[in-house]
Amino acid sequence: MSAQPISRLLAIVDDDESLQRSLQDLTESDGLSPICFSSAEEFLDSDARDKVSCLIADIRMPGISGLELQARLKAERRRTPIIFITAHGDAKMRIHAIGEGAAELLPKPFDDAVLLKVIHTAVESGEMTEQTQNGTHGNGENRYATGEDFLKVFDEDLSGLYQLSFLLAGNHQKAEECFVAGIEDCVKANRVFREWARAWAKRMIVENAIRELNPRRQRLNSSALLRTALSRNQQSSDPIGHFDLDHMLGLADFERFVFVLCVLERYRVHECALFLGCSTSEIREACAQAIEELANSRPGASNRYEDRERRAKELEA
Repeated sequence: MSAQPISRLLAIVDDDESLQRSLQDLTESDGLSPICFSSAEEFLDSDARDKVSCLIADIRMPGISGLELQARLKAERRRTPIIFITAHGDAKMRIHAIGEGAAELLPKPFDDAVLLKVIHTAVESGEMTEQTQNGTHGNGENRYATGEDFLKVFDEDLSGLYQLSFLLAGNHQKAEECFVAGIEDCVKANRVFREWARAWAKRMIVENAIRELNPRRQRLNSSALLRTALSRNQQSSDPIGHFDLDHMLGLADFERFVFVLCVLERYRVHECALFLGCSTSEIREACAQAIEELANSRPGASNRYEDRERRAKELEA
């Protein structure tokens, strides 16, 4: 039996009329069919709740908030994918929203291309959920990763995933805690497509490391602390790429997180900003600072860091 065409109808719930119009124009230009609502109550009182394939909602609104709307729809066992947009979000809020089933939480202002990509992914996900009962597609194959799939991912890339945890955590004790917590979070009932299992495993490790260390930008003391750490370690026993492990671990937590995520793992700037609950300018600044400090950590090392410096310039573009 052939699959039904994917619905292009989506709801926009935001009390900001100018943003409504902007989102309406953006999504219509991409072939979608948006319906706008000024409040969660207005949306809940409409019949659109039974028809839309995706919901875009602000977090802070008069009356019922976006997160309260999510909770109500979840209580009604509605699986409509929700994309939150907010000017007041942080990493903790994002983790909560996604943990409750949201497709994504994007900060205002957001990148139009990123939002459209998230919408299309959410629409496809929602359609597949509606067409299937237990995560199966038209041929009966389970498209979602199971606990066994995640355990296989961790088994196949044990050293790589643990290294990510170690670089973020800064020591083996915290790294092991974040790594184990990442495994536990993955094997829970997360509705993640099987092909995204490896990326999701990394994401769980990152989010657990952020919860454990709560890295924050320290503008005054980070350089001094770094110079002290680097002075103790002029030789490297375990280089990663062109960067010395000891020197990376000597970075302040925030700069180390940004360096690992942006440079080594190649997350985009806005993704790092969402993870760490800060602005994109702070991410770019911290990344540039980390690269400069690592490049200057050993005499004659500047030429060996040109590829990383180019990456920093890309982030600034």
